[in-house]
Amino acid sequence: MKINKTTKELKTEAKAVLSVDTKNKILLFLIPVIWSIFSSIRSGQISTDQTLYSANIGANYDFSVFANPGNYLSLIVSILISFVTTAIIFTYMDAFKNPELKIHPINSFKEKLNGPFLIKVFVTSLLLFVYLMLWALLPMVIGIVFIAIGASGSGNVALIFLAIIAFLCVFAVLINRSFAYSQAFYIYHDHIKRGDQTVSARKLIKESVALMKGEKMNLFILEISFILWILLVLFTFGLASVWVTPYLEMTHIAFYNDIKAIKEIDTF
Repeated sequence: MKINKTTKELKTEAKAVLSVDTKNKILLFLIPVIWSIFSSIRSGQISTDQTLYSANIGANYDFSVFANPGNYLSLIVSILISFVTTAIIFTYMDAFKNPELKIHPINSFKEKLNGPFLIKVFVTSLLLFVYLMLWALLPMVIGIVFIAIGASGSGNVALIFLAIIAFLCVFAVLINRSFAYSQAFYIYHDHIKRGDQTVSARKLIKESVALMKGEKMNLFILEISFILWILLVLFTFGLASVWVTPYLEMTHIAFYNDIKAIKEIDTF
């Protein structure tokens, strides 16, 4: 019976790939990293999720900005950056399978930015966002109802406590479903390699859920192992993400290839 590689083994694999042509592999992520730092400065807080986690989870866009017309430009730029980020990740996946692959910061991924690719990435991300919001909707509504009843004058402490539990459930559900959907774009890369450009967004998500069955805790442990690196990103005002982002993403790819091997699914 095959068993998961340890977090240390996955990180070792990632560093081994990054040790070849390191400069160009890092340069590939320069545009997303700069955008992440710029967005953090503009918002007045350093955030690691834009570059470090959005690509892995797949819900790359904050569609809630539609509520504020002043943020339309940010949404458009965010979408463009996520297209570039996903194309870079596909190049990283090719490099993981062939560490000696020569990386050209522009030419190595620009051919991926074609019409079908852009449409598929956008539709999949939008669908993932909708799925996540629907999963969070029920506990969120329950929490709001409990707060409304508790604040109506009865002062029922139990209701306020239940509301807090409901909101905690929202976070738990979002994390669980985010992990379940996290492999969708990696799977899309493999479909493209097989010549299947027309795979539906729903199928990508369904395959991700199936692949992540029994693996979500392993991914959670992997993410937790990067806590110190994430703190370093925060303490350096995002500058450390120049290295941390490639390192984390290549480790995610190592994780993807590992769970596919365990479940005996062909990968590219």
